[in-house]
Amino acid sequence: MNKLFFLALALFFSISVFAQIDISEARGMSEGTTVTVEGIVTNGSSLGIIRYIQDETGGIPAYPGSGSAAGFPDNVTIGDHVTVTGELKYYNGLLEIDPIDSYTVNSSGNPLPDPQVVTPAEINEETEGSLVKVQGVTFADGGGVFSVGTYDFSGGGESSQIYVRSNHPLIGTPIPLATVNLTGIASEFSGQYQMLLRDGNDIEVADDFFITSPIVESDLTTGGFTISWETNNNGTSGLKYGTTPDMENEVDMGGSTTDHSVTLSGLDAAEFYYVQAFSNNGNTTIYSTEKLVSTASNSSGDILVYFNHDVDGTFSNGHHPYGTTPAELDAAIITRINQATTSIDVSVYNNNRPSLTQALIDAYNNGIQVRYVSDSETANLGLQNPTPPFQVVKGNTEGLMHNKFFVIDADDADRAWVIMGSTNMTPNNLADDFNNMVFIQDQALAKAYTVEFEEMWGSDGPSPGIFNVKFGADKSNNTPHLFNINGVMVESYFSPTDNTTVGIVNAINTSDDDLQFALLTFTNNELGNAVLTAHNDGVDVRGIFDNTSDQGTEFDYLLTNGV
Repeated sequence: MNKLFFLALALFFSISVFAQIDISEARGMSEGTTVTVEGIVTNGSSLGIIRYIQDETGGIPAYPGSGSAAGFPDNVTIGDHVTVTGELKYYNGLLEIDPIDSYTVNSSGNPLPDPQVVTPAEINEETEGSLVKVQGVTFADGGGVFSVGTYDFSGGGESSQIYVRSNHPLIGTPIPLATVNLTGIASEFSGQYQMLLRDGNDIEVADDFFITSPIVESDLTTGGFTISWETNNNGTSGLKYGTTPDMENEVDMGGSTTDHSVTLSGLDAAEFYYVQAFSNNGNTTIYSTEKLVSTASNSSGDILVYFNHDVDGTFSNGHHPYGTTPAELDAAIITRINQATTSIDVSVYNNNRPSLTQALIDAYNNGIQVRYVSDSETANLGLQNPTPPFQVVKGNTEGLMHNKFFVIDADDADRAWVIMGSTNMTPNNLADDFNNMVFIQDQALAKAYTVEFEEMWGSDGPSPGIFNVKFGADKSNNTPHLFNINGVMVESYFSPTDNTTVGIVNAINTSDDDLQFALLTFTNNELGNAVLTAHNDGVDVRGIFDNTSDQGTEFDYLLTNGV
């Protein structure tokens, strides 16, 4: 009798656990419970290996964690009607089925559920996992370019955000500078509710007249530049500009076109100008985001490349480095320090070179303004003996202050130098590891590096503004990115705030014949995909890795695909 009772009880629990239930019922169960649900898959591979499933009562993601049934998600895509069995699990606040014990694709090509129309604040626990639509919202970063990360949007006094993951189709595309309707999946990460857009079709522009592309600068000269942009319908072409965010000057070219261009002249050399484009279609005036643009310098534009190990000159196309030994590289830096007349800004991750510190001390004692920023977690033995008389700011507890740059005499067109590259000021980095430094004589570039330095320094004066120092994500995208250096177009970006990955991807995409890279470590998926795309397009791609076994390395991926 007892045996029969326990057998019946076991069968009851087995049926109650594995019997198919509504998703809303599953969402109310405890973590660790095994459930079986069915519904329509609402996303494909653009969101990675996770698949969101929705029925008439709600939605829930299924994630193929360790121990999951084979073939998921490769055999599961958007529009499939599936039955999934697995364990409920919370991942950073998101309730999901993980691992997936079993799954069945019942049919394919089904219409997706209609998205629930919600306000930004209604992207919450009640809608988590389901398709939703918000209407009449604007992006805080409108006019920029999507990269990996979160982007805030707001409307009707409420706000929320979208998340763009690695390898997402939105990466590198313009962020609409217009009122939009967004369709996506309500999700959650660490207590922050967010929308997951699946591709560009999930963004619907609601305005009748809007700017369709970020503004682009070109034809940089010492006295001016050209600003171009596009609109969806015909309108006039105008530009506000000035050396302050107030942009006290305005030029209105009139006309009626979708391809807009305004050229400014009579400007000062090596000066940064805030610019904002505008167009009017007869009823509405629309404005671009502000952008900082630099005129060209009256500097020589010399670009000197140094390596700390010998190179084989037989491979040269006529150009040669200015030094190929540790001693030459070290001496070149010290020489530039010794030749400074007004200012030296140093931002170096680690300094174990007393000779470098002594050169800076000598400059300081000779009346040169010396300002120094280092990482907060490195030994910096070179700053301990001798101890410098100038102030040092140590920063960035949330990551690495990994810069290695010097800015010398930024206010002097003929003497302004930027020194930057891969080399730390340590005996190992200078003498053993393979490294490089690039010396550029250009005032505009030096001024851009000064702006970046002063964010970390916390002031534009000789003493740091301790309460204003900014490192890492606290910094802003506040420098020009394109420079005309003696006829050579040079781009400059600072991570993590300047969409650096997008800039590098765009550069890789310009390769026509050959592409080489030499890296300590390579784990960025976007860059790996760009390199492989170049290879598949017939570009001669060659690469050198140092670390080939880092977590997430692109080494095997590229090698397996023929690079």
